[in-house]
Amino acid sequence: MFNFNIIARIDGDKSPCELRISPKEVVELESFVLDTGVKNLKKKCQREDYLISNCMFTCGAGKNRVRIDPYGKLFLCSYLPHLTYDLRQGSFHEGWYTFIPTLLNQEHTEKYKCKGCKINSLCDNCACMAMLENDDFNVPVEYLCKIAHLRAKRLKLDVI
Repeated sequence: MFNFNIIARIDGDKSPCELRISPKEVVELESFVLDTGVKNLKKKCQREDYLISNCMFTCGAGKNRVRIDPYGKLFLCSYLPHLTYDLRQGSFHEGWYTFIPTLLNQEHTEKYKCKGCKINSLCDNCACMAMLENDDFNVPVEYLCKIAHLRAKRLKLDVI
């Protein structure tokens, strides 16, 4: 398994994004892995829960993992340094059962263009990456959208 994500820096510098390979190259590299699971990907893409969810954070962040830095700050995601819970001022229990769920319950605004997207399940768009790259949780990373559309095309999905 590999990860092609090169993200903007947490200080807002987008220059690392210039080092990304093209969306087409990502999908070509993935083809070695995808060929064995095309049927599963097609089924995944047809799942209704991807179409109706408006939750901002859809990855595993805060559900099965968090980050704690050496200074006692609890992070929902390493990509999102702005939203932290100070464990020196409260307990891990409070951070995990109150702070994190509050973040996870946030929804995208009406301007979020991905709600209802039929290839959402093939997309790696992430609210935290969107914030780093676009300064807005609700503006998806276009690079990741292009990859998702190329994946759908490669899988011959008639959803676009």
